[in-house]
Amino acid sequence: MTAPPESPIPLPPRRRFPWMEVLVVIAIIAVLIALLLPPTHWAASGSPEFPVQVFVFDLATGEPVPHAEVAIISGHGLRGAWSFQSAVEASESAKRFITLSEHLAFAPATHKSQTDHQGLAKMLAEVTTGSSDKSPKPHAAPSYCWVVVSAPGFRGVVFPLGYESVLTSELRERGGFLVPIGIMRDSAK
Repeated sequence: MTAPPESPIPLPPRRRFPWMEVLVVIAIIAVLIALLLPPTHWAASGSPEFPVQVFVFDLATGEPVPHAEVAIISGHGLRGAWSFQSAVEASESAKRFITLSEHLAFAPATHKSQTDHQGLAKMLAEVTTGSSDKSPKPHAAPSYCWVVVSAPGFRGVVFPLGYESVLTSELRERGGFLVPIGIMRDSAK
């Protein structure tokens, strides 16, 4: 018997499954998908309490007003009450603000206090806070809170806790809000 003829073309050695190549391809696909997806948008909000000190003084003399009633009211609908671009808009805004302040004086206050002999009232107030993907550091929006001050023999005042948002970290560093409010004596009394 004769031996079988050898094949003229040698076969390559058998290759193992290419795990590394598969992992590289998967990684490239994952990066491409991540680049093609739109960025995520997020927002967060809350209402933590911050310390508020209201200093009430006589506008004519600069002397502190003791025993003044101080209240803080949440007024989310009043945020734009004091914005205008012209004298006509300022007049309309003032009329709207006066109407709103008449209602606020009778609104239930979330926090109340009375000034001491130095004209200082201390309390806590819930202030709306928020952050988002555009502004990731948390900030407080004091324009949603209103300070209502009344004292015997003086005209009442409604004043925003603040006008611009402030980083909550800065607010904690400085110990909360300090709001000086001058009130006028009521000449009719």
